[in-house]
Order: sequence, then C-alpha cells, then structure tokens
Amino acid sequence: MNRLEAGDQLGVGDRLISANRFATLELFPFGELQLYRTHFERVLWSSNTPGRPIDRVVMQADGNLVAYQPDGTAPWATGTDGHPGASATLRDDGDLVVSVGPTVLWHSGSGQDMATPTFASSDGRYRYVEVAEWLQDVASNLPCSLAMQWPGYATEIIEDRIDGQDVVIQVWKGWCPTFLNFMPGGMGAEVGVYRRIPGRPRPTEASVGDWLANASESVLNAIFGAVNLAAPTVNTILSRFQVPALQNLSDDDLWWPAPELNARLEMTVSNSRTGQPIFTGGPLTGYWLPKWMINDSYAQYRRDQPAGATVEILDTPEYWVDFRINGRSYPSWPLHPNPVYPAPPPAVHPFLDLLLGDGPRPPHLASPAHAALPFVDLLLGDDPSPGPDGPATAGSPALPFVDLLLAPDPPAPPPRPGRRIRRPH
Repeated sequence: MNRLEAGDQLGVGDRLISANRFATLELFPFGELQLYRTHFERVLWSSNTPGRPIDRVVMQADGNLVAYQPDGTAPWATGTDGHPGASATLRDDGDLVVSVGPTVLWHSGSGQDMATPTFASSDGRYRYVEVAEWLQDVASNLPCSLAMQWPGYATEIIEDRIDGQDVVIQVWKGWCPTFLNFMPGGMGAEVGVYRRIPGRPRPTEASVGDWLANASESVLNAIFGAVNLAAPTVNTILSRFQVPALQNLSDDDLWWPAPELNARLEMTVSNSRTGQPIFTGGPLTGYWLPKWMINDSYAQYRRDQPAGATVEILDTPEYWVDFRINGRSYPSWPLHPNPVYPAPPPAVHPFLDLLLGDGPRPPHLASPAHAALPFVDLLLGDDPSPGPDGPATAGSPALPFVDLLLAPDPPAPPPRPGRRIRRPH
C-alpha cells in the first residue's frame, strides 16, 4: 500500500511502501515517523519527534495528516486541513505528498533520482557509492563465478547453509573499476549470497536484447546517457559481456543470486596496517552488499593516514573484510589461520578471456601485453583512461588492464549524509 485515503491510519510498526518498493514510510515505537530508502535503510525524512509516544498517524477527512499520542495530543501534522478529500501518497521517487487531485498541498521534499545506477552517500569526509535498487534487480538474473575478478580486485567463496539451503557466499575486495564509466566502483568490497541451480537456463544475447528493449526510458537514459553510446553498441557490449563467459562454464562453476533468502548482510573493510576500519557497509536485507569509496575520497583517505600506514590501491592483501550474515560472523579475509577459501583462479584472468574472445584491436593494443584484453578494447577503444593516481609514471609497474579500465568517477547524485533507521532493541 502506497496511499492513505481519508480515514486511513498507520499504527506503530505499520508501513507505506512505494509502488516500486524503493521507499518506505514507517511509524516507529520511539515516536518518529520515518521515510527511508528501503534497500539501504537510510532515512530520507522524519517527523523529528523522537521520544514522543505517538501511536497513530491519521489521514483526516479535513485533509490534514496528523500524528497523535494516546491522550489526543498531536506533536506533528502537515497543516493541510481545510482540504476535504486529500490523500497522502508515497511516490516512487521517495517523496511523501499530500494532495487533492493534481494539487500538491504538502510534501516531504525527500525525492530521489531512482534511475541512477548508484546510491551515493557520505560520512562527512569521504564519499561512497553502492549499487542502486533497479541495477540490483537486473543483476539478480545473472550468475556469478570465481572468474569474475580483476587485477587488484580479488574474490573468494565460502560454501555454507542458510535457512536449510546450500549457498555459495562470494566476497570481493580491493579496487573495482567503473566499467562503462557508469557502473559504480572504487575501493571497497562486496558480499553476495548465491545458490547453485543446475540446469537453469543461462542468459542469451536475445534475452539481454529483450531486457534492453523492455527497460524503462529512465533506466535506458541512465545507461546510454552515462556512457554516451548508441543503443545498438551498448546492446552488443552487454550481450557479449555475459554470453561467452557463461556458455563455457559448468553448472558447478556458476551460482545464482538468492534474493528469496532475504539474508541480512553487514561488512567492515579495515586497513591491516593500522587495524582501523576504513568504512562499514549495511545492514542490508537482500542477496548482495557492495560498497566502494570513490577514487577521489580514497586518495584523500590515503593522505589522511600516518606515515607507513598508506595502503596501495591495488594491494588487496592489505585490506581486511569482516562480514556478518543473519547475525553470524565469518572469519576475516584473508587473515584466518585455517583458510576456508579455495585457491584463487589462475592469474591469466579467465573471465577476461571468456568475455569476448578474439577480436581485432587498435594499434595501441597490438603488443603481447594487451593480447588477452578484448573486453578492454571494446569498452574503451582508443582512449585509455588514467588510473586512480593519474597517469602512470616511468617508475610505475606495468598495469595495462588497470590503466585501461579505470575511468574517471561518473557523475553521482549529491550525497545525502542521512542516518540509519532506528529499530527497537
């Protein structure tokens, strides 16, 4: 339900949920009406009435939306009385609106651009990006594997059981490139919960093309506008991004997202040289918790560290990742004395080899060092992008893949510091 008509009310613990499920309005027992981004549990707006014993919020017949205490006192209201027939609607952009027909009488001012591929946030000094809801929904139809890693961005898996189901928990850490210059990325980590599903049909070029054909205009604008490519080009890239890799892996080497398990995910990324947390991610209920500090902020973080405590952006062993699923803590990666993780895949990066196969390359990529990077060729063409610390110097190690893949940070929506929703203990 996303609307309150005259006479409707919310009690403690009741919720309005936007039609796209991205925003929630809830009356909490500590006396606040809070509107938050459902997936990220970040508050966008509140009645600012903590500690008041509010037990109901009523959409009155006179058009006023009012929060009441048991004694009839009203600590908060929209002040829209005198407009019979008004209703309150939680819109898909996260704005709570009291209106009569097309006339808006009051709104919370919490609207968000839900079509962007990222959710931006800040802790007051550093900025972060996470994967937006719609992009997580798209990714929930695509399998993962150990082949999905890159230089400086490592992955491992844990075999476990959640709610009686065999699962594969996949963890990534390090520096994630911003593919196509619109996908979120930076320095950070990911935790995902997956299941092996033998025999499940894999995405085909046709199915990816169908998804693009049926995607909403706002989503297509978010993709095509950000990468500045024509639709057929993006169609080709996205189609070939999945198909060759998937068709060459066995069912045992693929695992599929498990959003149906509603796992509660949390993680902490720490600096192994200082033992101090760099940032935390979650809690998030779903199948995938990714979070990255954007490149500019990570450069600032490095400058903020004492001498000897700077972590190189591609030195993945220097990062600790601690994570919890449904309240259960897993061993820190990579410091557990008896590793439960399998050995990493070969250093030839088979995911890259499988992505697009052989293909012609421009002259600047004709050397043997670039011979196995057709994916990079397609994505960036003749215009390699600088790394996180600017152009490589003569003394820098040769990192052609990294130098080519990292694009400047894509434009991000203004971060909303916000706060986590409070839940009773």
